[in-house]
Amino acid sequence: MTSPIRKDILKRWHDAADFIGTPSEAYSLRKTKVLKGKGDYFLIAYSNPYRQKRYQASSNLEDCVLCEVLNRSKENNILDIFKDEKFPFLITPNIYPLIEGASIAISKIKKPMFDVKTPNNLANELETLFNFGDETGFRIYHNSFGMGATIPEHEHYHLLNFSPFTNGLGEEFGFDGARDFLEIVLGVKKMAGFPFAHAIFEQKDPAKIEYFIRKLNEAHGRNYEFGRVPNSLAQGQNGILIVPAKKFMKKGRGAGDVAGRWYCVDEDALEKATFSSAFEELGEILFKEDEMNVKSLL
Repeated sequence: MTSPIRKDILKRWHDAADFIGTPSEAYSLRKTKVLKGKGDYFLIAYSNPYRQKRYQASSNLEDCVLCEVLNRSKENNILDIFKDEKFPFLITPNIYPLIEGASIAISKIKKPMFDVKTPNNLANELETLFNFGDETGFRIYHNSFGMGATIPEHEHYHLLNFSPFTNGLGEEFGFDGARDFLEIVLGVKKMAGFPFAHAIFEQKDPAKIEYFIRKLNEAHGRNYEFGRVPNSLAQGQNGILIVPAKKFMKKGRGAGDVAGRWYCVDEDALEKATFSSAFEELGEILFKEDEMNVKSLL
């Protein structure tokens, strides 16, 4: 089962969230629904009415809100919940928290996302973040430009922990709940019950992830306006899930959705959500397994 966020980190998260002015309703008003299909892969659909309200009320952001957060954290370090000056990322609460503890790792040096610019030293960066996640209880998620990310000019990762969902069910779900795998090449596998092109890497070998992203862009980047393939990254107990997207989306589904945490904008959408409708939507975004030769990129 998924371990919770480390207590001291969660305490600092609450202190920072209170400082920002985020009420508990922002991350506790949540309804969930299990979406089951055939096999062992199923999703958790959820909605948060308060989060919907916040998004509707928010409009005027700085050109780079992440730079603004970095500057604010220098003025008041309560926003830094990890408090390690040598750590290359600021760890701070998400101002729109999906769930308790939802945070963002913001690069202290402004640089483009790794999928916007050819990866450079990505393996070391991922190793640092994966180790941080293991130490603190966070899972690392990355949405690329064209697949959920809205600030591609400043690298950042989402830090989440879905143990409240898991503990309520008594079992894992989505990517974490998958049990049937097939080997693609040594050290890389795929879920037998997931019909879209993807690769699951061993956490201990992030160099393979960097190589894959590079080859993915070399082979398919020319098919996209920005020369890069949108993709998502999700850390789970079964490894690191990378899923490329077949079309560019300014807004839409991201790593959490692909990994089995299906966000619904309101209760009506939650009520209508089914396993089939979720996978139909994913099918409009992702490559079918036979539409991309993943093995050739490894």
